[in-house]
Amino acid sequence: MGDWVQQFDEFRRDGDDEAEFAHRSRSRHDAVKAGYYGSVEFIDFQINRLMETLHDQGVAEDTAILFVSDHGEMLGDHDLYRKSVAYEGSSHIPFLLHLPPRLRKDWGPAGDVEAIVELRDVMPTLLDLAGVPIPGTVTGTSVRRPVAEGTAVRDHLQGEHLIHQLGRHSMQWILTERHKYVWFSGDGREQLFDLREDPYECVDLVAAGGHTAELTRHRELLIAHLKDREEGFVSDGALVPGRPLRSEAEWVREFAAD
Repeated sequence: MGDWVQQFDEFRRDGDDEAEFAHRSRSRHDAVKAGYYGSVEFIDFQINRLMETLHDQGVAEDTAILFVSDHGEMLGDHDLYRKSVAYEGSSHIPFLLHLPPRLRKDWGPAGDVEAIVELRDVMPTLLDLAGVPIPGTVTGTSVRRPVAEGTAVRDHLQGEHLIHQLGRHSMQWILTERHKYVWFSGDGREQLFDLREDPYECVDLVAAGGHTAELTRHRELLIAHLKDREEGFVSDGALVPGRPLRSEAEWVREFAAD
């Protein structure tokens, strides 16, 4: 449990099974976790069926498999459920690439790779694997060369989400190799976590004090990403809290009207 969880107290709806911010009884929490684990086991079973079919059809050695997810699940971490937040349970997703030996040339040995990747990397990675040119308009990156050479795919990643239950807030965050910086656009609250020493994000370094250099560095990275946004999140080189927010539905309606 993070030392910062009380900041969500005003938004908690304990006893509401649909609430993202809620403290649930141990029995209810265990039931939710059991259901989630059951879903994971079901997916494992279906993947095994797929692998068996590939072998039965004689194409397993010619097939690459990339397994990803669009989001995670807080599953009760910090008394949070579902998704939509910057914390690891929600934002840290799998990126698992299986390559049979004959397709592994120039990809390096099998193993875990510590790198910051995202869903935009899926298409360029698969195009690279197939030997197809990657269009210059693609914003993602093939992971082949970083995986083979042990270099970084990128030095940081910016994420954001409008959290409807928080009303006035969107969560904006910057992930670097070691740290995660979170900014709440409603009131300007900041958090900083050392993921190497604190992978479960239990200690907010902003509240603890110190770490000024890392806080400044990450804040400046976020400012660079948000400086041209129409919401006005940045003014005179500084983050501006309290700016009006627009929902995803509003963006879609405007895009469709155009």
